[in-house]
Order: sequence, then C-alpha cells, then structure tokens
Amino acid sequence: MPENLKKSIIKTFATEWFLYIFFLIIITIFIVFTIIFERQQVIKREENRLSTQVKIVNDNILMQIYSVNEAFKNIKTVIDKKNDLISNLKLFVNVIPSVRTFLIMDKNGNVIASSRDDLTTFNYSSRDYFKTVKNNPVENKLFISSPYISVLGTLNINIATPFFDDKKNFAGIILAAFDPDALSNLLTSVIYADDMKASIIHGDGTLFLTLPTNSLLVGKKLLDSQSLLSKHISSGNILNTFKGLTYVGEDNRILSIYSIIPNELDVNTPLYVSVSRNLSILYSDIKNEIIVMAILYFLLL
Repeated sequence: MPENLKKSIIKTFATEWFLYIFFLIIITIFIVFTIIFERQQVIKREENRLSTQVKIVNDNILMQIYSVNEAFKNIKTVIDKKNDLISNLKLFVNVIPSVRTFLIMDKNGNVIASSRDDLTTFNYSSRDYFKTVKNNPVENKLFISSPYISVLGTLNINIATPFFDDKKNFAGIILAAFDPDALSNLLTSVIYADDMKASIIHGDGTLFLTLPTNSLLVGKKLLDSQSLLSKHISSGNILNTFKGLTYVGEDNRILSIYSIIPNELDVNTPLYVSVSRNLSILYSDIKNEIIVMAILYFLLL
C-alpha cells in the first residue's frame, strides 16, 4: 500500500473517531444539562403550585377570623339581651362556615349563653384558654387557643375575646370554637396529588390538623431548632418554601409554609399552614426520561 494512501486512511480514521467522540461528549453534556434543567423546572413549578395552595388556605382562614371578630362586636352590643343574644349566636354559627360553636362565659367561667343547648351547664374556669384571657383582659384583643380536647371529645382550637362591665372590669369572655371537620375539608380542597400532605399548626408549634391524619403527631409540639417550622419563623417571612425532612414524615419533601396573621387585628399568636409533596415522586418522571436517554445513549456507542 502506498505510503500516502496509508496516511490518508489513518487521517480519515482519526478524524472520524474525533468527530464521534466529540459528538458523544456533546450528547453527554446535553443529557446532563437537560436533567439539571428538568429538575429545576419541576421544583420551580411545584414551588409555585404549593405557594398558591397555602395562600388559598390562609385567605380562607383569615376571612373566618375577620368574620368572628365582626360577630364578637355584634355580640357585645346585645350581651345584656338574653333572647337576642342566643338567636345571634345561632345565626353566626350558620353564616361562618368554619365555626362550630359560640359561647359566652361570665368572669367565673360559667356559660351564660351558647349556640348549643347542650353546653349551657358547663363551667370552663379551669381551661387554659379561659385563664389566658382572664389574666390578660385586653379590650378587643383576640386570643387563639392552643389545641385542646373539647367537651365534645375532639381536638379543637378557639378564638376568644374579653368583655367588660360598665366600670371597665373584666366580666367574662366570648368564644368561637372552630369546626375541625370544616377545616379538614378546607385542607382537602388544596390537595391535588396522592403524595401531598397539608397541616395547620398553632403558633406555639402544636400540630392541630394534618392530612392524611397522623394520630401520633396531632396535638404534639413539633417546634425545635432544626425543624422547617423554626426556620420559617426565624426567617421573618410570611411565606417560605423548603426542601428536606418535615415534621410529618421521614421522607424528603418540598414544603411551603404560610403565616396566618390578620394584620389589622390584635391577635395573641399566628397560625401556620403548610402543604408539601414527596420529592422522590416529583422526580419519578425525570427518572423515566433519564432511562430513555440512557438507552438511546448506549445505542449510539
């Protein structure tokens, strides 16, 4: 074989291998960047969706709190008119969706009026939520109780405010107890995937409601220095989105959390709502794409 022809063949062969390797490198870079881009897009898309869902819950609960506050104002104007008082309490239960019961107690914790006839004989002076208001009787201030077991046997929270006699002395409290079922339905309404979890947490870190229900965690204080809730509170932001282990599971999740704070009202503590998704499930579609890309890649080898 002539030397020139031999060199030409070697040069052509080397060029083809160079182009082949270059092509594989380009394909590899493309696949890597596609995977990274898709992961970022998945996270960004889910952050937006979860942020929207927690805001829906926030707006709904805020509306309930504002409605309760307006009801309290009305009740104070008829608090000495027994017939009008009870009819008003029952009316407010019917028009405020997330409230199950309205109660009025005197300064000793005795029920003097109720939207429910079966609660009129109770005395609540030993309850922490009564003591909290009695020991801090600030006019028009709203007190959101920590979760407690109600006389109806369910875990609940309430909003209370003090009222005063003609001499400005503490005369008792007006209380609106939330309906846990209505709040659970609200959480259900923002769940759009089987792997999602949604929760309402009291300002002291006590888990009030979570879906799916977790009896081991509900009613427990979950506030510690490493929790995502602690990070949210310390950030000072009203809305945050985190990735990591959450208080309601051992799996890695993306979680949005929102502080429910009625800024126009004097409230003793916020509530928090969180909605999350499982990161592994979110990435499952990308894993399928990676498998397809890998098969095509090896076919090119």
